[in-house]
Amino acid sequence: MVVLATDVLDWMEREESLYLIATNGDIVLRRSQSGQPQTSIVGRLQNKVQPAFVRPSPEQLLTIIDPATRTLSLLPLDGRQTPTEYRNIATASWSPDFRLLLFGSDFELSVRTVESAAEPILLRRSSKAFDGGWWIPESPYVLIHQEDALILHDTNSRTSPLVFARTGPIPPLVHIDATNELIIVFSEGLLRALSF
Repeated sequence: MVVLATDVLDWMEREESLYLIATNGDIVLRRSQSGQPQTSIVGRLQNKVQPAFVRPSPEQLLTIIDPATRTLSLLPLDGRQTPTEYRNIATASWSPDFRLLLFGSDFELSVRTVESAAEPILLRRSSKAFDGGWWIPESPYVLIHQEDALILHDTNSRTSPLVFARTGPIPPLVHIDATNELIIVFSEGLLRALSF
């Protein structure tokens, strides 16, 4: 047994590998090769209070969000040790095909591709805070909850997003079925089935 730190803040398994975020900011890889456990440090977080892995995420990037410091860190697993960091981030999620990362602060929503050198593209800026997003599988569409509405946004288009459904101010529970034909929205005690 190897003691990595006083505490481990979060961990994520990937096949035979185990990634851990230690209290000192180290991102540790633990795996077994030829029956022998091996431990190595693959990166380090500069700002850490309550960091957690964004799940699921692509194989080539560790995606970590710290809600306390509002920092999003992307650590490429290609040998580079320095994460790309974005500040003032409230939420983040990968598209089902892991091609696009949706993230945003209270009043801006951005998207970037999985490539390590990719620059984020601003999708939407508003005076109304948004607080969640759900990807429509196998499509460029994402549902955004903003103030009292679910908004449908096409990440491939610069056209204005459409109001998909009116909800209350509390973020709804959203379930999208595997065929994309039915979207279930639970909001303010009401359960509604909507067609895409």
